[in-house]
Amino acid sequence: MMMMTDAKKIVGDIGIGGLGYINAILISRPNRICSPIRFCVDTGCSVTIISHLDALRMGLDYSNNKSLQKSDQQTINGVRAFIPYILPGAEILFHSEGTSILEYVGNIHVMPPPPPPPTTTNRANDESNQLSLLGVDVLKKFTISFSQNNIILGK
Repeated sequence: MMMMTDAKKIVGDIGIGGLGYINAILISRPNRICSPIRFCVDTGCSVTIISHLDALRMGLDYSNNKSLQKSDQQTINGVRAFIPYILPGAEILFHSEGTSILEYVGNIHVMPPPPPPPTTTNRANDESNQLSLLGVDVLKKFTISFSQNNIILGK
């Protein structure tokens, strides 16, 4: 007997270095944001984080306390701790191969602007290396699997 399932799946791609990436749309109704974003799937990150570059591209205003507030907790990014901003009322719309899944996230962490560059150049902390990370706060709602060239989030 064949069983039909209503399983939904979102398919992303495997990038350089074997990291999985998922394209989605970040929505924050309180801030009138509806913007495409490319997330790196990070099972080692407890929260979803928007990079500073993506925040700028979306038009988030760090000086406007109505759109972003400083968090009261620190987040570790590699070896560097930072105090993130919080984007409230956030949802992520995943769309892939005719399947759409809207996930309410609530507060999403936003990377602060980088400090002034040091006198020596360290590419590891260079702004151009920042990624937006899809963390366990969202990933725990999915199963994660891999094929040769894809990462698959199942629901």
